[in-house]
Amino acid sequence: MATRAAPAAGGASASFEFSQAPSAVPHKRQPYRGDAVAGPQTQNIMFDRRVYRGNTYAAKVLTPAAQQEAERLEREAADKRARRAVARKRRAEEEARPRTPEAVEGRSHWGTQTAEFLEELTDRPVEVQVGVQTDAFADRPPTPPYVPPPRGTDQGTQVEAGELFDFDREVEPLLEVLVGKTLEQGLLEVLEEEELAAIRAHQQEFEALRAAELVRVQRLEEEERRRTEERSRRLEQARARAQQQRAVREKVAAAAFARRYVQTVRASVMGRLVDRGFFFDPLAKEVETAVLPEVTEGALAAARRVQTARQLADALIKAALHKGEARRQAEADRLAAERAEAARLAREEEERQAAEAAAAAQRKAEEEAEAKRKAEAGEDEEDEDEEDEG
Repeated sequence: MATRAAPAAGGASASFEFSQAPSAVPHKRQPYRGDAVAGPQTQNIMFDRRVYRGNTYAAKVLTPAAQQEAERLEREAADKRARRAVARKRRAEEEARPRTPEAVEGRSHWGTQTAEFLEELTDRPVEVQVGVQTDAFADRPPTPPYVPPPRGTDQGTQVEAGELFDFDREVEPLLEVLVGKTLEQGLLEVLEEEELAAIRAHQQEFEALRAAELVRVQRLEEEERRRTEERSRRLEQARARAQQQRAVREKVAAAAFARRYVQTVRASVMGRLVDRGFFFDPLAKEVETAVLPEVTEGALAAARRVQTARQLADALIKAALHKGEARRQAEADRLAAERAEAARLAREEEERQAAEAAAAAQRKAEEEAEAKRKAEAGEDEEDEDEEDEG
């Protein structure tokens, strides 16, 4: 790498040059693959271990040898990862270690210039502005008009006055049109001026009416504002007067209530103090504190015993009621079973009677059919005898 700053011609400016040999970007990470790949290169995917063989939806069953091989590869990969981690940690410690040893006690390190030539390092190279003035450009001359070159042969003819048209007769329509158009344009301009004058007069009248209306509206607004302010002031005064009257009434009512309350309290305060025990009879106090607690405790114990006895009696009564209810339920179940059995027997008897009646009816029908058949056979024989006799 080379860096230098060379002075420009005349010493007015300097140029900066930089050159460096091409090189790869330095990095700490090792390449994914080395310079040479160990082992033969796979050319056929049928022999590539990364290609799975078989269906992709069934569980893969590994042979013991394949399982041992997979475990061995996994152990080797774990060992390799551990070695890489240790090497990475050692490299990080080496990089974190300072390059220059610490100075001994009593001494210190000082920076020393080791370059062969000293040069000033600046953010930007030195720049110098130089101005150059050139002569003004001369004006471009005007372009001459383009005249096309004549073509053909020039010829001439003579036209006498009165041969092509009569000017006095042919000019009359043109003059009539010009004069008529001029008069019409003048008339239109006069009408336009009169219309503009009328519009200006109407506008002035409208502005005067508008100014008068505006003055009247402002006067009405001012009157309305004064009335509104007066109304607001009167309302504020009325509210203040009402508030003052309400405060006076509240004060009077509070004073009257205080007087009545004091009269009421004065009559009952002594009774309440006596009831609360501030003024008590020593004998009654001793009875309440010494005698009544024992009597109350004895009464409560007796009441608890009575309550316990009542609870035991209630438990016995409930047990007896439950037992009687169970007996009644068992008897009701037995009666229901007997009724069901009787109903079943009656139903079977009815079915048997119905079957016998059906059999009897069937036998009767068969007998009637047999008798009918015999009767028909006898009639047929009589008919045959009559036919034979005939």
